[in-house]
Amino acid sequence: MHTGETFTQFIIEEQRGAKDASGDFTALLNNVVTACKAISSCVNQGALVGVLG
Repeated sequence: MHTGETFTQFIIEEQRGAKDASGDFTALLNNVVTACKAISSCVNQGALVGVLG
């Protein structure tokens, strides 16, 4: 089985290669990834009752 690099690992490595990077965009992407994982978990558990606005 091939275990690849996670998205978080990838964006951190890419930030290290960018000399003018402040880390703000990396933090934003990490927040988006975390939100997507939380939404995915809720969808997989069927826990959306009462959550939709």
